[in-house]
Amino acid sequence: MKIKDLKKVTDTLDDLEYLKDIEIDRHNLTEEWLDQGTRYLRWGVASVEASYLRDQIADEIDTVKAEVEEDIRNRPEKHGIENSSKTGAPTEAAIKMGVLKHKDVIDVKERFNEAKRMAALMAVGERAMNNRKTALERITDLEITGYNADPKGAKREEVHTTADRATNMDGMRKKYLNKKSTQGE
Repeated sequence: MKIKDLKKVTDTLDDLEYLKDIEIDRHNLTEEWLDQGTRYLRWGVASVEASYLRDQIADEIDTVKAEVEEDIRNRPEKHGIENSSKTGAPTEAAIKMGVLKHKDVIDVKERFNEAKRMAALMAVGERAMNNRKTALERITDLEITGYNADPKGAKREEVHTTADRATNMDGMRKKYLNKKSTQGE
């Protein structure tokens, strides 16, 4: 697995625009529902690809370690490892330490850690799309049940135009004057 493959996964994360993907426009629920499947599919596929890359690099770690170990056993002096005075061969501890310190092993482990990080981020994105679906379901249910509707049984006087207001004020003034004149009698 090459660095460019890992960069491809990293670029995919950037392209997905995860912060925009989780937003919900409450005023456009139909479009949000129509787009949900596509968003989830993008994140699901990206998650699978990142996990696959992580697993390939994990397999590569074993291969690189085996190759380095074989090279150390065959040519210990090339790696700065001295042979044991008793056996004439490098000790197992020296070989193990040589493998762990080898540049190729360190590089593949760094790539594995980055691939593991990317796979975890993609999995989080996939879960976020699932949570977005749940949020869409709940918002839709609230809209259907009239969550934003006027309270039931509320008595409100409807005044629509200036003329209606004036008529209403005239009626109130007449009642007041009529009441005042009846009290004065």
